[in-house]
Amino acid sequence: MKEVDQMESGTNSPRPLTTFRPGDEIEISSIPGCSMRKRLADLGITAGACIKVLRSDFSGPVLIFVKCVRLAIGRGMASKIICQKTSGCQLS
Repeated sequence: MKEVDQMESGTNSPRPLTTFRPGDEIEISSIPGCSMRKRLADLGITAGACIKVLRSDFSGPVLIFVKCVRLAIGRGMASKIICQKTSGCQLS
């Protein structure tokens, strides 16, 4: 219940990528695990990167836009990526 309250109140506290809605422009705060961090870095997804959520349903992959590319990330992996909303995000 607390997570839902935070989502609705619009706080900028870090939370998993899967909790953001389509259209949200966010910045990646942290990516846990060395192998996952390397795999995502190979795709251009690193801590500090600005991304836009294109699709995030209750099941299935999360579709994001990062560095002029659309990528689908498995829901399990996306749930471990910690992000926060930011106003100064450049999606180039």
